[in-house]
Amino acid sequence: MLLREGFRWFMDQLNDDAAVVGERRLSPAAAIVLSHLDPAGSRPADVARSMGVSRQHVHTVVRELTDAGVVNTVPDPVSRRDRLVVLTAHGNARRLRAVARLAALEAEVGQTIGLPDLDRLHYILTRLWGPGRTPDPLPHDAGERDKGSRHE
Repeated sequence: MLLREGFRWFMDQLNDDAAVVGERRLSPAAAIVLSHLDPAGSRPADVARSMGVSRQHVHTVVRELTDAGVVNTVPDPVSRRDRLVVLTAHGNARRLRAVARLAALEAEVGQTIGLPDLDRLHYILTRLWGPGRTPDPLPHDAGERDKGSRHE
């Protein structure tokens, strides 16, 4: 729950910044899809697979991003059946601003909790969900084991 609240805080900050410069607010789902896009273009099916969601969900979010002028879809040069989702110039500029703003927000968090705690948080989150890790890093019975140990 706390991780979700942290994500919401970051999203609210990014959306508030976007609104100041006249850009449309994006849903959390749109932000996540954007983070999964390859700069050279991505097939919606590949984005869905990397996110662990349905292609239909990704297509719905791509429509939101298209309406906001952040992405376009273009024919896939490798497969006639597929289309690629690519950032527009506006979308790329927005992504670059968001990356810079996220770095500033992370620094703000560091000032609030202290750099040693920020480093520790980064270390823990990387161990749990960093490159090569599964989305569910804990054994499924760990929660039950923890519950039992509290009652003993």
